[in-house]
Amino acid sequence: MKALVLLFTTFVSVIGSAQETVPYSTSFEGAMGTLNTNFPPGWTWEDLNTVPFSNQGWQIIKNSPNAQNARTDSTAAHMFSHSSQMNNDWLFTPGIQCDAGITYTISFWYSRAMSFPSVEKLALHVGNNPTSTTMGTSVWMNTNITNGSYQQALVQWTAPMTDQFYFGFHYFSDDLEFILLLDDVSITTSPNSVEENNSFDFRLWMDGDLLNVQLPSVTGQTDLTIHDAVGRTLHSESLRSTINSLSIGDLGAGTYFARIVGSDGRVITKRFVVGR
Repeated sequence: MKALVLLFTTFVSVIGSAQETVPYSTSFEGAMGTLNTNFPPGWTWEDLNTVPFSNQGWQIIKNSPNAQNARTDSTAAHMFSHSSQMNNDWLFTPGIQCDAGITYTISFWYSRAMSFPSVEKLALHVGNNPTSTTMGTSVWMNTNITNGSYQQALVQWTAPMTDQFYFGFHYFSDDLEFILLLDDVSITTSPNSVEENNSFDFRLWMDGDLLNVQLPSVTGQTDLTIHDAVGRTLHSESLRSTINSLSIGDLGAGTYFARIVGSDGRVITKRFVVGR
């Protein structure tokens, strides 16, 4: 019995500390069963809700006869909203070996379940360990996920040092929403991915009480929203010029996020810090 316990402990340790190199991708295929935590090797999760609720937490979900849950093949990750608490659930990638100064493109696809008109919230963070307390850097956030078909997020992030990093998907929808789906996650330094993201990228800088947003071009409707650190929307407007200035004199000291949604539905979020 002692040998069995030691073997089990070692197995969990190896899975939890799995390290991957770029390029890395998964579509969650190969998982056995459905509505369980049989994620690919190295993926871990953390449920911080304090009230127990059945099936509440990141899980594997497969297509059913009446639902196409996955974007590709038959398997995706999903979150089922809590019945009485704001959700606070994390899903972490394996450790990814990254090099200082190299810009990485994180691509993933997300949607809400088609059968119910919910409003879901998801953020992507980066940290040095697969725990919520170490996920200090947020690189993408969407607090208004209403698309019933899959939409792609393309996020660029530059490694501050050579180290192993984890990417954490934080589900923080309000209670009594429904289901968020996540599929086809990849991390790459592919020039094609970077070029595709740059075609929609924007420049963000502050000048006193002005926040300046510069777009490469304006085609169709391009929307800007400003969010605080907990995801509340503080300002929204449609941008009609390549260079736009927004007064932020009423913002207190803290961390904020500028979110751009292009006419093609692509979303990019950047962080800025206000000091008073």
